[in-house]
Amino acid sequence: MLRFTSASVRIANTQRAVDECIEIAFGEKVPEDCGVIMVNAAIGHKLDKVAAAIKTHTDTKILATSCGGVVGREGAGEALTHLAVMGVCGPKQEHAAAAVDGVYATNAYEKGLELANALKEQSGKINIIYLICPGLDINCDLVLQAFDEVFGPDVLIFGGTSADNYKAVTTFQYLGETLTEHGAWAVGLADETLCGAARASHGFVAYGDPMVVDKAEGNRIDSMDGMNPLQAYTSRLSMLPEDDPKVSFLAAGALAKELPPELAKEYRSPHILRGLSKGEQE
Repeated sequence: MLRFTSASVRIANTQRAVDECIEIAFGEKVPEDCGVIMVNAAIGHKLDKVAAAIKTHTDTKILATSCGGVVGREGAGEALTHLAVMGVCGPKQEHAAAAVDGVYATNAYEKGLELANALKEQSGKINIIYLICPGLDINCDLVLQAFDEVFGPDVLIFGGTSADNYKAVTTFQYLGETLTEHGAWAVGLADETLCGAARASHGFVAYGDPMVVDKAEGNRIDSMDGMNPLQAYTSRLSMLPEDDPKVSFLAAGALAKELPPELAKEYRSPHILRGLSKGEQE
């Protein structure tokens, strides 16, 4: 049976923040059966320095992601110095961890398959998966499609994407030994005593007349309402396009995509939020 232990702190010094998290989460030392330590860190902490600090306590595998805030057992925090860790401990056959680098929207399905297969090779009995993808140029629908093909539709998948401080400049992931901006990682749990329910809502209310996507490829919109999508979006908000408008339109809002009735009932909202970001080429 798996055990989970976690901690979060608000401390500027990275080594001190890690030391306190380790003490709160594990006590005197990290147990030998701890298979992976997951890190969620606001951008005031560099993930490679967080990993180096953890390695002073243990050689357990480390997977980390940047974010605009953390949620720990002590509550939520959005200060730049917030740091949260969680350890997964228990029999080796009941947990698995894997990571891939070089993930972009153009290869999301292929990288999703690579990651899912790497996880399944470690355990064929995984029933819950925690999945973290890069936060900007990514087609998560294709990653999830790949995971469904490998594990089947009954395996619960939850998680999210990396973030920065809401500037949409870059996001970071730490993949065991590598710091990257385009990595994805997953932790699989193979414990039949576990069950879970995943639900998310951004608390938004959609307004205005619908806009129509005329042309799109994957997660990239090429034309909306017969115009360049950025032009259509900014004109709807009475904004003037800028040379680099990412911060402006991210602060102003996002797109709401209408859901089919069955998904709207499950999500408890008629729309799902779709964030906007500038795509990158591989």
